[in-house]
Amino acid sequence: MKIFPRFFRQMFAFLMQILLLSVFIFPGRSGGQEIEFEKITAKDGLTHSTVYDITQDATGVMWFGTREGLNSYNGSKITTYYHDPENDNSINSNQINTVANLESGLYIGTDSGLDKFEPGTHFFRHLLKGSTGTVNAIFESGDGTVFVGAGRGLFTIDGEETVHHYLKGSTVKAIAAYKKNVFWAALNKRILLINNYGEIIKKYVIPDSPHTSDGNIFTINTLFKDREGAVWVGTSRGLFYFDKASDSFRHMAIGNSNTIEAEVIRSIDQGTGNNLWLGTESGIFVYDKETGALVNYYTQSFSEQPETLSDKSVYSIFISKEQIVWIGTYFGGVNYTNPRSGGVVKYFPSDYKNSIGGKAVSQIVEMENGEIWIGTEDGGISILDKRSERFRFLNTGDGLSSNNIHSLEEDSRGNIWIGTFLGGLNRYEKKTGKISVFKFDKNDKNSLSNNCVYAIREDRSGRLWVGTQFGLNIYDRDSKKFSLYKAEVLGNKFVYDILEDSENNLWICTRRSGVYRLDAETGELTHPEIVSGTGSGEKGQIVSAYEDSKGNIWFGSLDQGVVLHRKNGQNLESFEQNKNLPNSNTYGILEDEFGKIWISTNKGISVYDPEKNSLGHLGIEDGLSTNQFNFKSAFRDRRGMLYFGSVYGLNVIDPAEFNESPGTPDLEFNSFQLFNREVPVTEKGVLKKHINYQDKIRLNHKQDVISIAYGAIDYGNEGAVKYAYKLDGFDDGWNEVGTKTTATYTNLSPGDYTFRVRTLPLSLNNERKIALTVLPPFWKTDIAYFAYVLIILLIVYAYWRFVRFVHDQKLALQMERLEKEKINELNRHKLNFFTFISHEFKTPLTLIMASVEKFFREKVNRSAPPEELLSIKKNTEKLNQLIHQLLEFRKIETEHAKLELKKGDIVLFLKDTFEAFNPLFEAKGIDHDFRSEIPEYTCYFDPSKVEMITTNLVSNALKNTPEGGTIRLGMRISSALDEKKRSRIFLEFTDTGEGMSAGVITKVTEPFYKQEGQDGNFNSGLGLALVKSLADFLEGKLDIRSEQGRGTTINVDFPLILKIKSEKELQKVSGNKSLNVMNDLIIGNIETEEFTGLQKKNNLKILIAEDNVELMKFLQRHFAGRFRVITARDGEQALKKMEQAHPDIIISDVRMPGLSGIQFCRKVKSDPDTRHIPFLLLTARNNDNFRIDALASGANVYLTKPFNLKELDLLVTNLLETNKNLEKRFSGINTPDPEHIPTNNHEREFLRTISTLVEQHHSNPGFGVESLADEAGISRSLLHIKMKKITGLSALDYIKRVRMKKAVRLIREGKNISEVAYKVGYSDPNYFSRAFKKEFHVTPTQFAEQK
Repeated sequence: MKIFPRFFRQMFAFLMQILLLSVFIFPGRSGGQEIEFEKITAKDGLTHSTVYDITQDATGVMWFGTREGLNSYNGSKITTYYHDPENDNSINSNQINTVANLESGLYIGTDSGLDKFEPGTHFFRHLLKGSTGTVNAIFESGDGTVFVGAGRGLFTIDGEETVHHYLKGSTVKAIAAYKKNVFWAALNKRILLINNYGEIIKKYVIPDSPHTSDGNIFTINTLFKDREGAVWVGTSRGLFYFDKASDSFRHMAIGNSNTIEAEVIRSIDQGTGNNLWLGTESGIFVYDKETGALVNYYTQSFSEQPETLSDKSVYSIFISKEQIVWIGTYFGGVNYTNPRSGGVVKYFPSDYKNSIGGKAVSQIVEMENGEIWIGTEDGGISILDKRSERFRFLNTGDGLSSNNIHSLEEDSRGNIWIGTFLGGLNRYEKKTGKISVFKFDKNDKNSLSNNCVYAIREDRSGRLWVGTQFGLNIYDRDSKKFSLYKAEVLGNKFVYDILEDSENNLWICTRRSGVYRLDAETGELTHPEIVSGTGSGEKGQIVSAYEDSKGNIWFGSLDQGVVLHRKNGQNLESFEQNKNLPNSNTYGILEDEFGKIWISTNKGISVYDPEKNSLGHLGIEDGLSTNQFNFKSAFRDRRGMLYFGSVYGLNVIDPAEFNESPGTPDLEFNSFQLFNREVPVTEKGVLKKHINYQDKIRLNHKQDVISIAYGAIDYGNEGAVKYAYKLDGFDDGWNEVGTKTTATYTNLSPGDYTFRVRTLPLSLNNERKIALTVLPPFWKTDIAYFAYVLIILLIVYAYWRFVRFVHDQKLALQMERLEKEKINELNRHKLNFFTFISHEFKTPLTLIMASVEKFFREKVNRSAPPEELLSIKKNTEKLNQLIHQLLEFRKIETEHAKLELKKGDIVLFLKDTFEAFNPLFEAKGIDHDFRSEIPEYTCYFDPSKVEMITTNLVSNALKNTPEGGTIRLGMRISSALDEKKRSRIFLEFTDTGEGMSAGVITKVTEPFYKQEGQDGNFNSGLGLALVKSLADFLEGKLDIRSEQGRGTTINVDFPLILKIKSEKELQKVSGNKSLNVMNDLIIGNIETEEFTGLQKKNNLKILIAEDNVELMKFLQRHFAGRFRVITARDGEQALKKMEQAHPDIIISDVRMPGLSGIQFCRKVKSDPDTRHIPFLLLTARNNDNFRIDALASGANVYLTKPFNLKELDLLVTNLLETNKNLEKRFSGINTPDPEHIPTNNHEREFLRTISTLVEQHHSNPGFGVESLADEAGISRSLLHIKMKKITGLSALDYIKRVRMKKAVRLIREGKNISEVAYKVGYSDPNYFSRAFKKEFHVTPTQFAEQK
């Protein structure tokens, strides 16, 4: 490469400086509006005013690296990040040197290393820490490798985050791409060309600059490659670029030789077109590479003027994707500007630049030459030359009578008329610059009527109208005189504005008297009223008038909004959108070229679109200088620009830009709050990621107060963005909330929701949404609802069951009632029948009793009366007693009974009655006791009824109490008297008998009730029923308490009469010694007579089990001639006696205490040794079911009482004959188990053979299975099979069983045990004893003792 000589390079640099100086404009750029800079400083939340670097991430959020902390900014909110030593997820240091948004994410270089930001959690991951030194630059190559320039060399990080270290020991300040896999790396004073492995390809030295010899330290600050591929180097000694032709870096001068600060280049970026933005110590330079033009923005202002930087020391420049230039300064924080005007140009009074002369702008007009004259109320007139964008001024220094300007008008002669406040009327002659002043002169009636001039208008006929605070004047140019127009009407009116419409009519606006209309054709002056809206019937305070393209006249008013006069209309009307205006004070009205109506108010500007009938609003957030505008300060120039004067400067609006479709800003979620507290990102919390990266939020039912912060990423004018949000599932429609960026909801019910937010208008459709789920409490979950449904179903089912149960119960009660009625009816029939039959029985019974008694007296030996005759006598007396009780019961039931009172000692009476049972107590061995709290008590009572109560209850106790039991009668008498002066006796009958169940207790007092299984001959079923009836009859009570197996307690109480009216013919009673209790319960010592007739030829034994003593004695005597008779009182006693002697036949009653007849039969028939004995059951019950149960128990015969004695004899004889025939049939067959009797002749013959062989050889100890098989001529296995089939026993068990039976017989005969052992084939008596015990569970000796 050809190297230029040193002098030629110096000459080139000098010529370049001359060229740049020729286009350099200092201090500002020429033409157009100054660029305005917005500021972000510490008071806005920036962590530090020194901003080292700026970048923008993929979502559009800006990031600022400062000397102390990292900041993110979304257009409305700054989020800060600091190093926290106790939080490993915080940034590694507070000094942020560089930030870079790469394809792989956001990287942050600090003075302690390199971090990567995790947007989902807002955590920082430490990639390089400590060993790198200060990180100065971050760069990403095309293959995704991250290059990190640091104080200790160059580091690379690949996709797997593997770190490589190059250029060790060098400080790498900047990195830039050159070609594929070739990069520039700037060290402090030189530049290296390296490859992607860190290998140095070439070294470059930065040449000298005009400031090389100034003694400053030379440092390379930045490398930048523009879109065209040119490489630029910013150093502490100027700007350099790489010249490919010479393969070297060349210097480019910035500013003039005296601006050393301009040579300190710290940052470079490229904007639209070919513009390079250079950040220097002397502000910003914008260099147009195509034209060579250079513009410097260096002015700094500490009053935050929008046209100036907050600090001219610029450390970083970044141009975002929105083409906004972001500037980081050393002391002034962040400055940023949008090159786009935004449709609004603002002019403010300024001490340092050319602008308008006052803040409060009044009337504005455009002159013939295109100049815009702007009246102000505090600075005279500012005249804007639109071509040069420069102002000149006209004020009191130039001859104006006042700087408080309220009206301007250019007449047809080229003069400009100026109305002032208190200064009268001024005329300015443009050609000469002469100013003439017209004021009120009280001595001159042709002078101006008032010095406050608010309106000036020259009509099309050349008349000059001047509206003042006191009347409307017409100026005659020829006579130079003023005259009041229609002084009688307008002479005292405050005229604020005058409009000449397209039909030459004049509209005169007054402050307090509404509008007047001067008809151009007729000269008629009318005063229309407002006929609609809230101002109907009023005149109004009208301050401005404007005619639109359709001929409608629009009026601005104070407190009445917009007033409208429609073309060809007669009256005024209120504007239909007045209710939607932000303020009711309307100052100026204009129509733009698109037909929209612009209305200035006290709260911004409203824009009405007639086609859509919609109303929009603009404010400071949309770029206006203020929201408070001024009276009738509105003007549209020939180009269609709209001018609105305010109390703070002038706003020039280009409606074309406002009619452009706005951009669609990106939306983001900024934070999530619960109960006004921000929710942090935690692994197990509500937010697993930052809300902007989370798709769904799950809350419990208590977390029902939420706030979601959102916002648009819009930096052009963030306040102009308006929002609407909606919570699906809660809101019915969109909530348009203006600039509000937080949505709060309370009392959210459990369910699924979707929060949606958009920017307005909704047609932009840039929506962000996030799903919300409020979990129900446990009692509202699906499982709970399932449980509820299940419970409800169970309740319904239970209710159905309950209803069914109630129905069944009602039905049962009804059936029970019917049954009771039926039973009662049946009982009545029974009672009627028994009463009738009892009366019929009485006569024959009397004859029988009398005959028996006579027979006893005359023909019977009383010392030895016949048992049969005694039985007749006893049972007739018993029958007579039952008939008496039945008749008594009937009398009580039919209420025909009478109380037969007798006087006596009731204690003695009860004692005698109880002790009458002593023989029965002693016969059964029952402990008995009578107890009374008092020894005697005389009163009036019915002895027969008290006796019946006592005898019935004691008899029942005797029947149900076993031997050795206890029966007690306790009595006490209450000393308290009732209302009839009666005392009360309490009787308590207690026994230790069988007891009763609860079900039996409820029924036992019913007439004719018998407990299940009862069939005794002498139980009438009237006992307790009679007791209850007697207790009721005596006005007493009966209470029964019983527990099965533990006995019964019966309490009876009834009143005792202490005094009667007359004792005449009243019998007395003294005890009850004459009571004779039937002795049918006495059990005689029958066992002494059991074996009468032992010498009978047949020697057969018969067992009779019967609890009725008389019947048992009768049967004993009857069978004594044929059998040895064994008797038993119940089944248990019968079983014990069968162990002593096996009977040949058994006769048993069914109903017996303890073991019943049926249970006794089952035990006999289930024992193989006794099951062959014929069994005959006697019962008083003739029920088929009962008969079947008896036969099923194994009974051979079921005979009902009363029975025919001859039938009984035949049955016994037949049963014995049948048994004898069976014995003959199977004689010779010795089977130890009667259950296994052969079923055919062949088997019987086989078993007879085997039995004979065993009988022959059972005494031989050597006789066993082998011997038996040989004797029988059969194999051992076949013998075993056949014996098992026929007898159920093996051959060995059969032999053993036969030997054991022989042994039993021999032992019963009284043989010695050893002798028995040898006789049945056992050679060892001890072994025999063990075998015997195994078979019978007792030793032979014990068996001999038992038998």
